[in-house]
Amino acid sequence: MHQVLDEADRLLDLEFAESIEKLVKLLPRERTTYLFSATMTTKVAKLQRASLTNPVKVEVNSKCVVNPFFPGNSDKYADTKQFQHFYNTTS
Repeated sequence: MHQVLDEADRLLDLEFAESIEKLVKLLPRERTTYLFSATMTTKVAKLQRASLTNPVKVEVNSKCVVNPFFPGNSDKYADTKQFQHFYNTTS
């Protein structure tokens, strides 16, 4: 099962938060969720916490990948090879 939330910041700006929350509750807990957003607003951060488990944050401009929820490594950055390894092992 895959869930894709593209333009999450825009969806939330357009007042779809309640609908998204209902949808997330109906989906199986065991799923892969892709959340895309141009900005990390307070609303998007809240949605991230509610709908993602062990998220990986990919920043286009920074040439790094950070997983802020990885225990003990909240300040660790990974290069693209590490991200590719992570993607290959979790897909």
